[in-house]
Amino acid sequence: MTSTDDDDAKIVSFAEYKADADLEKEVWRRVGPPDGSCGHCGQPANRYPLIGPLRVTITVPDDIEFYGGETLTREFCTWECLGHWAAEQAGGEFVSFIEPSSGETSE
Repeated sequence: MTSTDDDDAKIVSFAEYKADADLEKEVWRRVGPPDGSCGHCGQPANRYPLIGPLRVTITVPDDIEFYGGETLTREFCTWECLGHWAAEQAGGEFVSFIEPSSGETSE
């Protein structure tokens, strides 16, 4: 049986294909096993050796349907990146009460 509908057939431009490939790569980086990059900013997770990499491991309880017992591990380069990621996972927005350092002192 052949279909005359070409709903499934779609011609995509190279830019659309590259955008889809980049999105797939980013999604895999975020949900796949740790690859040494920060789970929030994408920089190397060990770029500040005195701080990180910071590793977070989440284990899904066994009684959760489909995902029970799975473990998710993420690496972060700073506490700030970890905070951003945690806030996003909780459906919120990261808020910092510390002003970023500009290298200048105010008197």
